[in-house]
Parts: sequence; structure tokens; C-alpha cells
Amino acid sequence: MRKAAREFEIVREFRPEGIVRLQKISCGQCGANDEHRVSHDKPMPFDAVAHVFRRRGWLIGSSPRHDLCPGCVLARHPRKSREPETPMQKEPTSAPPSPSEQPPRVMGREDRQIIFARLSDVYLGERVGYGTGWNDERVARDLNCPRKWVEDVREEFFGPIRADQSPEIIEITGRLAAVEESASQAMAVITGIEAAASGTARLLEENKGALAGLQKELASIRASVAKITGRPT
Repeated sequence: MRKAAREFEIVREFRPEGIVRLQKISCGQCGANDEHRVSHDKPMPFDAVAHVFRRRGWLIGSSPRHDLCPGCVLARHPRKSREPETPMQKEPTSAPPSPSEQPPRVMGREDRQIIFARLSDVYLGERVGYGTGWNDERVARDLNCPRKWVEDVREEFFGPIRADQSPEIIEITGRLAAVEESASQAMAVITGIEAAASGTARLLEENKGALAGLQKELASIRASVAKITGRPT
């Protein structure tokens, strides 16, 4: 009888931001847990999720009870704390052809899985779009791959990007936020100066009043002295 293929099932949990969908893994030795967030109800392929956990240091066994967390892997193999990662395809470094002769990089199956896994972490669904601070360009930089690859995988599995998250809108929004922050800082300085000026003006008026009172008292004293001595002061 053929053994059923392994799969990381979708688990729904309540979090402060709402209901989230997770694919979880548990250590068969110590019980430690880890999770990978997805934005849809269909589980990611086992190989793709396993690749994500392997990059975090997990050892994926033939069954869930044989999975080991990074700590148990390190304890069992002190000289080898994690499985070697398979880097994304890179251009050859020995005797490279000239730019005009070099063929463009082609996205392979593993590249697609890695990009899909990253998008599952940072793309929160069609209604929300990317999480704060993320976009196609940042995902491409994070994975060191062409932006076009990220755009293709996102379009295929997650849908079109929201209009308010287009690069042009993001740039304008960033500039607007910077200007608003500068204006807020300038307003705070002006408010401080006005408060200081108001306090200075009030202090000046108080001292003017005190001086007028002293001058009046001084005149009264002089008049009394002149009356007693018979001489003007």
C-alpha cells in the first residue's frame, strides 16, 4: 500500500490582528513549535514549506515524529547546526561572457518556491496587500533575485498589486510622510518659541508694573523727606 505524502496542514488561530492561517511543525524530541503564515486556505506544497523550516535550522524527518528543531539538531550534531541551504541560482563567475552575450537568468522551480514562501510571509491577501514596509522591490532585494520574478509569482498566486501599493504611490506617500513630519517638527519649534515669547512678554509687563509701583513709592518718600527737612529732594 502506497504511503500518503506528508503535508503541513492549515491551522487557523486568533491573533490581535485577526484570524491567521498557519502551517505548523513540532519537534518530535522536545515538542518545540514553529509556524509559517500563509494568506489563503490552500496549503503550500510540502517541499516549499519544508524548505522554509530548513532555512530556520529544522531537520525534516520522514514523519512528524522524526522532525527536529534547531536546538535538538545542534545537540545531536554539535558540528552541524543546520542543513546546508541551497542558494538561488547565480550567474557563473568563471570566464563570464560579455553583457551582450550573457543570457538572462531563468527562474527555476526552487526559485519559484522560495519567492512563494517569502510572499506568503509578507503578502496578507488581496484586500490588504503587502504588510507595512513590503513591496515587490523589497522582496526582490531580500531574496537577491530580479523584481520581475517576484511580480510574476505574485500575479500568478496572489493576484494583482493594490493600486495604493504601486511603486509610484509608495514613493509619493513616502515623500508626503517626510514632508508632514518636517512640518510637524517646524510647528513644534514655532509653538515653543511662541510660548517662550509669551512668557517673556508677561514677565516684562510684570516688571514694568513693579517698577511703576517702586517709582510711586520713591516719590512719596521724597515728598515726606522734603516736608520734614523743608528742602526739596
